[in-house]
Amino acid sequence: MTMRDTLFRTVAVIALALPLASGFTPVPGFDTDAAHAERGGNGNGNGGNGNGNGGNGNGNGNGGSANGNGGNGNGNGNGNGHAGGNGHGAIASELRNANAANANINAMLNAAPDSNVGQLNTLRERMSETAEAYEAWQDAYRDYVEFRDAFDGRTAGEIEAEIAELDEEPETYEADLERLEGELAALAGYEEELGRLAGLSNDAAGIYEEAEGLEGDALAVVTRGRDLSDEALAELRRRLVN
Repeated sequence: MTMRDTLFRTVAVIALALPLASGFTPVPGFDTDAAHAERGGNGNGNGGNGNGNGGNGNGNGNGGSANGNGGNGNGNGNGNGHAGGNGHGAIASELRNANAANANINAMLNAAPDSNVGQLNTLRERMSETAEAYEAWQDAYRDYVEFRDAFDGRTAGEIEAEIAELDEEPETYEADLERLEGELAALAGYEEELGRLAGLSNDAAGIYEEAEGLEGDALAVVTRGRDLSDEALAELRRRLVN
């Protein structure tokens, strides 16, 4: 497993299937080697370090709802635990030039971009941008899920079937038809808004994936392309973002 595989999980955003009566086009998306499951997912985690700190775990899942509307989701988890591994000396030896991550923030901000400390500052900025993009994605996805799950109406097929079965002779026919057509119109409005929210979630996921890629590029510059252990990666991240 490469350093980038260890640090970053693949963001999977599938096209959301929205079987709408109005013929709404499914939300376009991208698929980066996604694992598909009902509310399931896949994730990679960073291991702990020699101080006994547990690692970070990241999970990513895609699934569909009972309404047939798909979505994308992602979860992060941090935990402290008792972990074995390299001590500080071994990690410092592995980090090499990246040990300069101990530099204070002013030194980083004032460093030449191509210097070692300047490259670490770029990585620090990329890590912050990735975290912000992740939060924005989760907020957008949360809005989508809340709106999707609040729906408790019937499907277009069920409504149309009732319309087809209406008896045109009774005096209530016109009123019943108007009521059912109103239900269809309300459903179309719901589905349009659901599609808009799904699109926002997918857009935010794309921004997040791009931010992860830029972070990975910055990391490769700092490490001169070397793979780092989970412990060393966790320590580097701790120094830069905490």
